[in-house]
Order: sequence, then C-alpha cells, then structure tokens
Amino acid sequence: MELTVDELEHVAGGSAVGDWFSKNWKALVVGVFVAVAASIGLGFVGAALGSLSPAVGGGAVFAVNEASAAAITTGTMIGSSVGLALGIGATAAMTCTDNALNS
Repeated sequence: MELTVDELEHVAGGSAVGDWFSKNWKALVVGVFVAVAASIGLGFVGAALGSLSPAVGGGAVFAVNEASAAAITTGTMIGSSVGLALGIGATAAMTCTDNALNS
C-alpha cells in the first residue's frame, strides 16, 4: 500500500504541533509581524488619544498629570490588545486560506 508523506508521518507518530508549524510557518511569521506592527501603531494612537483626555474613571477629577498618565496607559493597553487580536486573526485567516487552497 502506498502512503502519502502526511499519512506516513501520521502512522509513524509524527508531532501534530511540529507538523502544523512546518506547514504554516509563513502564516505565523505574517501574524507575528501584523501583531507587532499593529500593537505598536495602535498603542501610539491610544496613547495620543489618552493624552487628550482630561480625566479618567467615571467623572473623577484628578490632577492633569495623573489623568493623562492613566489615560495614556489605558489607551496603550487597548491599542496593543487590538493589535495582538489583529495578528491572531491574520494568522488564522492565512492558515485557513492556505489549507483551503491546498486541499
């Protein structure tokens, strides 16, 4: 009986994780690049928007410096989180597209 490379690896007990990485390394590289770039870019945007906010937290009034620091931190965290989500989405989309095209 003739086996394909994938079937032979499955029978021989190949690693599912290693197999996924070897097949989808390009998608993973693009996803990491998108995540880093979007996190940095959106983090800066969030920080810039946060620096415009005079106060943070349910109408509480802080000194301008404290409010700006909290708003900048919050904006940076939100921007970075969205960037990470975009990177994960890019990896998943490329993987699904590549797998659909190769099947």
